[in-house]
Amino acid sequence: MPFNLLLETGDNLLLENGDLLLLESSLPSSNTVLIESSETFPSKINENTTPLIKAILVDDLDQQIDPDILLAVLLQVHDSGGTIMRDYEDILLSGSDVTITAGVVETELEWNAQTQDTELVDRVTNAKETRFADLHFLFGTASKSGSLTDPFATVDTDNTVTVTIVAHGLATTQDHNVFFSPGTAVGGLLIGGAFNVKAEDIVDVDTFKIEAPCPATSTASGGGTVPYWLNARNNTGTIKYAVNRIGPTC
Repeated sequence: MPFNLLLETGDNLLLENGDLLLLESSLPSSNTVLIESSETFPSKINENTTPLIKAILVDDLDQQIDPDILLAVLLQVHDSGGTIMRDYEDILLSGSDVTITAGVVETELEWNAQTQDTELVDRVTNAKETRFADLHFLFGTASKSGSLTDPFATVDTDNTVTVTIVAHGLATTQDHNVFFSPGTAVGGLLIGGAFNVKAEDIVDVDTFKIEAPCPATSTASGGGTVPYWLNARNNTGTIKYAVNRIGPTC
């Protein structure tokens, strides 16, 4: 006679051969934050315009994200040649010109681009320049985070940077990751973004080493005030928008 058996996660089921089967939840988990789409208003902007940029944020399962999972969202604006127009800023902090809100079916980012985001140094008639807004999403939980003072030390001509975070808590049995919001230049480098921390590069309970993309140009220490996040999940999304240059005025 057939019958229905209601089981819940964590229950044990005794099989005919005497084995126990433990039921575990198989619910998928989000691994990233994505920019599903973005729009700029007005669609054609010039250097005297302060555009409104809207973007829809979703997770890797194409589901609405909960803004509460975001630890930080760092915004940087640069042109197509790589020139920084606006340095990193955590837009989740109060006073930012960027807002992230969850509606009924989607999470929306709104950004009234500041004047310096679209200003052009060299004006060329009827030319067009593209701006790139890189958004670094840090989400989930971080094993440790906060703000550091002068945490970096460089050696001339070497890519290796020594980082000091007192009682960082990183285990020497596995690799880790760290994310820095850029500080001031140190030894000719500006340390910012995500870095892998190899297990063998953990020096002691307070220091570890990371590899910069370029070698330092001097032996130095410093970095200013640097926000950091240890072992937070992160990824980068980019919003592009074109700026129509206007001719010089006399």
